[in-house]
Amino acid sequence: MERSEAFEQVEALLEAEGREDLLVEVRRALHALESNETHGKTIAEVTRALLESEKTYRLVFSHELDPVSLFDPATGSFLDVNDSWVKLYGYSHDEALAMKVTEVSVEPAQTQKAIRDLPAGETLRVDVRWHRAKDGTVFPVELTAGPAAAGRPRGDLRGHA
Repeated sequence: MERSEAFEQVEALLEAEGREDLLVEVRRALHALESNETHGKTIAEVTRALLESEKTYRLVFSHELDPVSLFDPATGSFLDVNDSWVKLYGYSHDEALAMKVTEVSVEPAQTQKAIRDLPAGETLRVDVRWHRAKDGTVFPVELTAGPAAAGRPRGDLRGHA
């Protein structure tokens, strides 16, 4: 059975059951599949490109000499930290990913407000804030917060160093 024939049968079944919601999704999937083939890209090629992009991100992120973290402004949770961040703050990578940005701040209320007030899609520089390492050492930091993923809405990822 060819793909188009299989999709036609699925569409007929969904129409018979009145499942317009799923019918729309099936048609969208078929269109995406056909578009993908039209452009000559196979799933393997797309997967390879995504993996290459991930490797490039990892290489740049991990080799950055400044401490860098990515966090979700909606939750304040760390999503990633680089090796320089781990070394400076003294937390393991896994410990950091279980934390919120406010947990390393000596000024958690100010940090929460700054995150809440981050302009969507813009980069913000914070001159001096105070952070605390795992061993209790307090130190000044200069922060830059901005979108880490282009084109994302208010719930975008933010990075700071």
